[in-house]
Amino acid sequence: MQDVIKITTILEYNEKNPDTPITLPAELENTPILQDALLYKIAKENKIKIISLEGKNLKHLKDTPLYNENRASHEQYMTSVINEMRGKGYNVIASVGSSHLVNLEKSLENSKSMI
Repeated sequence: MQDVIKITTILEYNEKNPDTPITLPAELENTPILQDALLYKIAKENKIKIISLEGKNLKHLKDTPLYNENRASHEQYMTSVINEMRGKGYNVIASVGSSHLVNLEKSLENSKSMI
């Protein structure tokens, strides 16, 4: 999420300062992260609440023993945050990495049957 916020900040700066824009790397063009930044910018402009689903202190390299354990913890955390927001009556749009998608869908489906 931090990278999306940084790119959004650059986009906002460029909009306000067209004479001295900050050039984004060409590799960002047509990427999901740039699309996320554009969506985040639009959400901010329309006062739509955005929350991060990133698990704090859960990042580990793939070759460490904690990787799979923390991956599951991260997906449980995402499920709990999404369910908490749904429980408050909010519609939730979650942008998550493709590696989490299948497990997160299963987790949300299982938790829906518990609600």
